Amino acid sequence: MVESLLLNSQVAAREKLDGDLEVIKERVAFYYLRMLHETVTQDERTSFQLPSHHETLFDYSQYIYDIVQRDEHAYVKREWMNDTYEEMCAITERYDPKDPDFLLIAASGENLPAVVRGQTTILEHMTKGDKLNNYYRDALGFHKLNELISTTAAQIAHRYPNINICEIGAGTGGSSWAIFGKLGTAYASYTYTDISVGFFEKAQEKFAPYGDRITYKTLDITSSPVKQGFVEGAYDLVVMANVLHVTPDLEETLRNTRRLLKPGGYLVMMEFINESVMRLGVIIGGLPGWWVGRDTGRRCSPNVSLEQWHELLLKSGFGDIDTHTPVYDPVIMPASIITARAIDDEITILKSPLSIPESSLPSAQRTELIILGGKKNTTMALVDGVVSHLKPRYRSVIQIDTWEEPDETSIPAKCCVLNISGFDGPFWTDITTDRFENFKALLMVSMSVLWVTWGSNQDNGDESPTPDSGTASLIAERFLRLEVTTGWQRTPSENGKLWSIEPEYKVEQGEILVPRVMPEMAQNDRYNSAKRKIVKEVNLKQAIVTLGWSNDEYNLREEENPSLPSLPGYRRVLVDTSILSSIPTPAGRLFVTLGRDLDNGGRVLSVSSKNASAILVSERWSVPVHVRRSIDVQYLSFLLGYLSSHNIAALVPAGSTLVVHEPDPGLVSMLSRHLSNLGSRVVFTTSNSQLLKRNWLLLHPRTPDRQLRAALPKDVSMYLDLSDDWSTLQGTETLDSRIAACLPHLCEKFDGSMLGARESTQRPRRLALQIQGPGPIGSGLITTFTADTSKEKWIGYQIIAGFGRGAALNMPIVASQEYLSRDSIAIASSAIALCQYLTGSIAISVAQAIFQNGLTPALEKYAPNVDPTIILDAGATGYADVLPADQLPRVRFAYNEALVKVFFLPTATAAVAALLSFGFSWKKIGVEEHKEMPPAVSDHAQSK
Repeated sequence: MVESLLLNSQVAAREKLDGDLEVIKERVAFYYLRMLHETVTQDERTSFQLPSHHETLFDYSQYIYDIVQRDEHAYVKREWMNDTYEEMCAITERYDPKDPDFLLIAASGENLPAVVRGQTTILEHMTKGDKLNNYYRDALGFHKLNELISTTAAQIAHRYPNINICEIGAGTGGSSWAIFGKLGTAYASYTYTDISVGFFEKAQEKFAPYGDRITYKTLDITSSPVKQGFVEGAYDLVVMANVLHVTPDLEETLRNTRRLLKPGGYLVMMEFINESVMRLGVIIGGLPGWWVGRDTGRRCSPNVSLEQWHELLLKSGFGDIDTHTPVYDPVIMPASIITARAIDDEITILKSPLSIPESSLPSAQRTELIILGGKKNTTMALVDGVVSHLKPRYRSVIQIDTWEEPDETSIPAKCCVLNISGFDGPFWTDITTDRFENFKALLMVSMSVLWVTWGSNQDNGDESPTPDSGTASLIAERFLRLEVTTGWQRTPSENGKLWSIEPEYKVEQGEILVPRVMPEMAQNDRYNSAKRKIVKEVNLKQAIVTLGWSNDEYNLREEENPSLPSLPGYRRVLVDTSILSSIPTPAGRLFVTLGRDLDNGGRVLSVSSKNASAILVSERWSVPVHVRRSIDVQYLSFLLGYLSSHNIAALVPAGSTLVVHEPDPGLVSMLSRHLSNLGSRVVFTTSNSQLLKRNWLLLHPRTPDRQLRAALPKDVSMYLDLSDDWSTLQGTETLDSRIAACLPHLCEKFDGSMLGARESTQRPRRLALQIQGPGPIGSGLITTFTADTSKEKWIGYQIIAGFGRGAALNMPIVASQEYLSRDSIAIASSAIALCQYLTGSIAISVAQAIFQNGLTPALEKYAPNVDPTIILDAGATGYADVLPADQLPRVRFAYNEALVKVFFLPTATAAVAALLSFGFSWKKIGVEEHKEMPPAVSDHAQSK
């Protein structure tokens, strides 16, 4: 089977196209191997007195060179012998110059000639810029391999949730990170080892969240671990990722590894099993460890085949290979995750009880076996198969078709019971007294019971499934394991073995599952989020997160929908860089972002109401740009400075003076340029003597007010406070507030909120009058109505008044929902509604009284012959029907005069409310404003 897999992989490799990325990487790797072979002559090699690993590297390059020249390589084409350096650079640039494979192939390949000449060391170039760490985490195939090894470790920890784990040769921690991500809390300890302490400092930073369970130790696995301070048999699981093949004696290394494991413990290793991947030879071939197996027959590659691993494991105290992941494509992923168990005599029996001689089983020839079931033909065949496996191992086998057959006298004491009758029909359906009594009797006298059923998660229906040929051996194996473990005097853990006596197994689609009660983390997090902040890591390739402001801090929230729909007229943008603050635009406050269009791969500049990792924006709100990813910060900083200066200049009247307190240096030059074009003057004030330049005014925080007035311009029309301790409108005695107090009363005063806010769609504070004003203005205009007022005014004035009343009614509800706790919102909303309805009813009563009291004098004035009672009884829509036509014009004038007096009441109350609102502290609904320019502007200034 293994041979066929490898053969199929080689065939698949030969069928690959030139455009496949993995083959392109091999092409680049072959170029550097060829250059090493052609650049360093044989005479040079002789004169260098090369170390053995460099000699083997040249042997390898010669071997590859020869088979390619003969056109015998699985996927390397002979014409690649003519590749040039320029072509390789073009290939790298076309695909991805930051790809970890390309980076490390180039770093190693370009320096190999200098390395073998003794001019430099290969590690110096491999570790520069964290290339090696990124390679083991993100290189071609490694992500999948790390996922596979972590999944395997998690499956073992699922069955044994309190295991002690040791990772040998953990190095940069690429595999460790994936394993921790899958383990959760299902382990007791994790020993992180490497041959030296060089990687430990970074590892301790990286794995700080797991620090209470991690121990860091040095370990040279080529020597006895016991002599290095490790306890023999202390671990349940040993993990080795790309370690074994770089040891000189694989069998000896495996024996040392076996000493760390207790019987039944697992070895999970990631190992290369294919010799033809050249990029490994280029990347790691310059290191001594890659060729340490040359004296044991591994001259062209340190790797060995699955068959060889199988033999080595059997010689080293392990069982045969339990599982291995198939290598479907040796060019993409030339490695396999191999799992084996440490064995002793008892574990060997438990692993393969049917292959053990009958005399070796503890319960052999000493007990009776009762097998229940066989009423149906399909069940009878299953029973016969089980009997053929188990009969030689028991004193006698008693077969009973149904539960109604046995009685207490026919059941031997201390028997073993195997119930397969579930395949004949559900036990509890139409249960009889005899069946239940026999059931109790069997439980009382039996030593062990294995109950086989089916369809436990659903209605069994009328028809049971037909067992396949492997079901009988599966049941027999499980039964013998139960027998063996039941006969142990102590539990497996007390015996120092890793094995669990499971009360239940489930076979589903060929997989044997071990049930466990598992926490439902998503539901637990949702429940706990009402009480505390829930923090978790997310993969931005699979989730969308939004940056928001709440509870006086920034928060990242995961969106419920992790995908962006494709809509006409919209762009799906994966954000690379964004400005932390929203900036004012005609459409409101929006966030500016630079990202990549997911549909065409181009970079776009966008504005959005959300500051998220991925956004859906209108094409009208985005524009393609040609900006390198490396200068995103500088580009956005300059853009922010330009837009901020433009927004400020738009508010400054031409020819007037602007005072800006504590501006960011990145804003100063652009703002000065904008205002000079308008003929306006700008003065910058600061208390920092290091920022003093032309047009800057240095003011000490304790400068007396009289000196402030003398120093400040007299014709200031606008003041902008960008200081950290902004308090202009709050009445404190800081320098910024004192400057504001010294300026003319008609000078407009603003803070940093006009330039940037922490959330979007927030308007500046000066809109308060625009929001509160329509109420008294609209009501006041209604008081000007006459009987012959035009429809345009009549409708327009009511719209203005309605807008003001709507804002007044809605704002308390919005404020309560924003600033009260969730438990208090319902009570507050009810109280607000009660006040609004109650005061509304009172206002209607008062208005009715004003109208009635005003109608009588008005009628006496305009229509003295009309009875006011008739008008009041008929109402506004009916009085025209009860009065003579000649009286109607006069009555309308009287009616209008009484009616407009009513609107003096809402005009006065709305005006008072508008004035009182300015006496309350102002709160931002859903946002908080910046008190300083965003840091991006400073970054821009520094970059200049």
